[in-house]
Amino acid sequence: MRKTLAAAIALFVGISGAVAQDMRGQPVADRPRSDYDPVGLRAGGFLVLPSIAVEASYDDNIYAQESRKDDDYIFIIAPKLLIRSDWNVHYMEFHAAAELGRHHDFTAEDYDDYQAGLEGRLDIAQGWSATATSDYRRAHDERGTPSDAGGREPTEYDMVYSALGLNRTETRITLRALGTMTYYNYDDTPGAGATIIDQDFRDRTEYAGSVRLGYEFMPDVNTFIQGNLNWRDYDSGNRDSDGYRLDTGFAFDFGGITTGEIYAGYRSQTYDSPGFSSQSGFSYGGSLLWNPSGLTSVQLSLINDLNESTLAGASGYISNGASLQIDHELRRNVLIGGRIGYTENDYRGLDRLEKMWTAGAKADYLLNRSLRLGVSYTLTDRSVNVTGQDYTRNQVLLSLRGSL
Repeated sequence: MRKTLAAAIALFVGISGAVAQDMRGQPVADRPRSDYDPVGLRAGGFLVLPSIAVEASYDDNIYAQESRKDDDYIFIIAPKLLIRSDWNVHYMEFHAAAELGRHHDFTAEDYDDYQAGLEGRLDIAQGWSATATSDYRRAHDERGTPSDAGGREPTEYDMVYSALGLNRTETRITLRALGTMTYYNYDDTPGAGATIIDQDFRDRTEYAGSVRLGYEFMPDVNTFIQGNLNWRDYDSGNRDSDGYRLDTGFAFDFGGITTGEIYAGYRSQTYDSPGFSSQSGFSYGGSLLWNPSGLTSVQLSLINDLNESTLAGASGYISNGASLQIDHELRRNVLIGGRIGYTENDYRGLDRLEKMWTAGAKADYLLNRSLRLGVSYTLTDRSVNVTGQDYTRNQVLLSLRGSL
């Protein structure tokens, strides 16, 4: 029976050994291209990969408003440095990046985002490895997002992330354990006139631990169960909570042509404040990568998450969404793609429902190993059951990236 099922699935996805070997589990845009990938600089057992992008963007609604629409041009410089090991066993990586945005007219929207971090993997024994990650980020809340405070300037924040993991692979029984800590520190932002919008109530530390146990019950198909615990500790104490999530599902890899996973389960979050009721219910998620040919990739994702909220009276909001992305290789050095997505944000404790559609298209032209041209377009359309909260936004981006 299992052999018959495996043969039927293989026939459905159209597995071809020759094609699968070239693109196993990789979408078109992420595949290595030996003729156009940067070679980097050798430094002993490490490879140094520096790059810088110069970008120009047009946004027809920079404040994401319904009635008052202000447009502007934004000029962006984005340097990046990646240093990674080139060892037979173990792995180490250092990465640093920045994005400096300058607006032509509305200079209060200027931003300086940057980040730096370390990642490492220790190969303990056959199939066993331990991982560690540490990352720092200085960023800002995008206009029109659920976390936007609506100030005269974007809200800036610091984030510190660290993680320790243990993995077992290369056997029929697999294990993935991960513990994380994330700290957020938000700056107050200028409001109307001389007022200041206090953002200290958002400062918090989030702890999480997860374990995923899988079993390959037939070739290329793995069933798994995964559990997650979380603790959200606010400096002010007014939004402290803890919760758990338990899911079970299937992961599959049919020759690298069709890969993905789908899962479902139950989620619960309990708040210390009597003003916030506990949230619990059905949870789900999934992702799919289908490579119908060596030149085309189709990616589908499903999300269901409980997120923190900045709105008074709301304990959080549940995001349900789906997205579809298609990438195609016109030529070895010409890539095009399109994306469409839909998300609903349902706020708990408030009568607020946000519905957001996003759509976009992009094209990349790889001139050589060092230079890459890109153009993209993004449409965002949000509707809310609150008067004056809807908006539509169009963004166009031109970029030139140089790499060594």
